Amino acid sequence: VLAEAFAAGTPTVVSDVGPLAGIVGASGVTFRAGSEDSLLAVVRGLWGDTAKLKILANEARLAFTRKYNEDSNYTDLMAIYNEAIARVSR
Repeated sequence: VLAEAFAAGTPTVVSDVGPLAGIVGASGVTFRAGSEDSLLAVVRGLWGDTAKLKILANEARLAFTRKYNEDSNYTDLMAIYNEAIARVSR
């Protein structure tokens, strides 16, 4: 879902638990997991801040073009294949 959001230039809001915060980076905002107040504060903070939303949208699109391009996908796929071949060869 994050890749699709990035492709569309959509800012994301994710919790600070797990890998999502690291993946989102500068193209989104995190909230404290389990805290409705934290989520509400983040969403309220972004709601009327069109300048911040524009920056996040641009960062999301840049993240998509850097991380999810043909060369990157090929490199990742080849690494998976090479790992699978190495495991079979053991």
